[in-house]
Amino acid sequence: MISLSPTVTNILSQPSVEAFYMVSIEGAEYNKTSHFTNVVYDSVEYVADGSLYKLDPQQIISVVDKQPFNITLVDVESSLGSMTNTLVGKSVKVYVGFVDQLTGLPVTTTGDAILLYKGQIDSFNYTIETSEIGSIYFNIVCSSPMADLDMVKQYTTSQDYLDKNAPGDTSYELIYDGVGQINLLWGKG
Repeated sequence: MISLSPTVTNILSQPSVEAFYMVSIEGAEYNKTSHFTNVVYDSVEYVADGSLYKLDPQQIISVVDKQPFNITLVDVESSLGSMTNTLVGKSVKVYVGFVDQLTGLPVTTTGDAILLYKGQIDSFNYTIETSEIGSIYFNIVCSSPMADLDMVKQYTTSQDYLDKNAPGDTSYELIYDGVGQINLLWGKG
């Protein structure tokens, strides 16, 4: 459950709410905001250069949904292509920040933004719109919170493997013997 600060609760109770996004790719020193001015939140400066084009959050349509989180950036100069070798696996955080209706300034106190997404980059690609000159988009596909449910890993099923990695687990000894007490270690040993 998301806990909201009193400031955010007050802002959300207003008749109109102005919000903006903050995207941070950790390790790549890439921090962007959809606000029209630079925003400093939690000691990180989010740059407002107009490159944050669109966010497509997961659509929750079932209890276990595997929809990815997509971030689209404008990259007319194709400058993000230099980061592609190190981009997969980087951590991404997406916050929703709010604007104080009285001052017109972004609320930048730590805890006064909602963490919308936290995960890792799975893949990326470029999209070039031929109908508009200079429309080059860099699409980042982030992992879904339930993405690990479809992960398939090879698991060696032999007593030698278990003796090495889970000492005391005798579950595969009984496959050959057929009788006896079984000691199972569930989870990681």
